[in-house]
Amino acid sequence: MNIFFCDIIGTFYENEIDENEIKKLIKNINELANIDNVDKTIFSFVSSENIEYVSSFVEILKNFLNDRIILGMQFSSNYIMEQGNMIEISNESKSDQILYALKNNDIENIYFADDMLINHLMVNNLINEICPNMKIINIIPGTVINEENMIGTKEKGLFGVNKILNGYIEKSMNVTKTH
Repeated sequence: MNIFFCDIIGTFYENEIDENEIKKLIKNINELANIDNVDKTIFSFVSSENIEYVSSFVEILKNFLNDRIILGMQFSSNYIMEQGNMIEISNESKSDQILYALKNNDIENIYFADDMLINHLMVNNLINEICPNMKIINIIPGTVINEENMIGTKEKGLFGVNKILNGYIEKSMNVTKTH
């Protein structure tokens, strides 16, 4: 199973909700599952915003999900939302939120979309220490970086996320075809 973690401000949301970009994101997440040969992908927002804000984006996203993408834990600055239940937490970092979500799931690959490079560095350090064999792909809209597992583009929001995913998927499919 894959898990797709997504920040909201600057990553999922940049000035407006674009339904076409959400549809492209869902298509791309399904394509990642095909490439990774997994049946399902868990989708979790990781955010430093309040729970009402996170919940509003969960409600929007629900309209676009399919059988292969399931909602996982949704994280805000002070709550975890899981299957409609709210669990109060202390203000945890995104790396703590991600580690918490990984504890209860059999995850093969992590995709982490966030526009802040520092969050990626912290998450990578933690994952490499605790789960050294787990693949993590970092999607960083608004940052021009291009390394093996850290991929960015100058465009922000879902447009940038989808641009990165399209390039990653194309590259992955080309590698598969040549082997």
